[in-house]
Amino acid sequence: MQPTDAYVELVNALEALRSASVADLVARVDQPHTTRSLVIGGEPVELETVLTWADPARTAILATAHLRGPGTWHHQHMQESIRIAITPAPRYFRHWAESVLGEGVALMELKGEWVVRQVEIYGPHRIWCDESGQSDDRFMLADQPISVLELDAVDEISAGEFEDAWNSARESSGTR
Repeated sequence: MQPTDAYVELVNALEALRSASVADLVARVDQPHTTRSLVIGGEPVELETVLTWADPARTAILATAHLRGPGTWHHQHMQESIRIAITPAPRYFRHWAESVLGEGVALMELKGEWVVRQVEIYGPHRIWCDESGQSDDRFMLADQPISVLELDAVDEISAGEFEDAWNSARESSGTR
């Protein structure tokens, strides 16, 4: 068997993992390895793949493929890994808020642990903030991770509820 042919199979296996859905990949993380038998150049080989978290924040998956062959090739093997970034689905929360405008609510869109868009509602006042700016300089985008903000499942709202509030705040400030 030609090592270049074997390496092509190894790379193809990793690229197939890269194109898999995030849900499928996450379901396979930290599960036992999978093994497939292949024939390359007329020789049987085993292709083993395993997925693990690449970082503690779980923002990427490390996919490792290990190819083992027969005979003298049995002790020689090929192994490659790739890092596959995982983009977490946004989550939306509602939380009590207080400001110079009085008591109200803050609605937040989070990606991972961080707020990326925010709407604050105080009676008729609607203020928006995102990474590019804000409608009122007295209000800033939350700069604490979700764990510090102590948000949990009871504070979660739908994407539609957030988007309605976001669009309303943007329109009330004359921004679209």
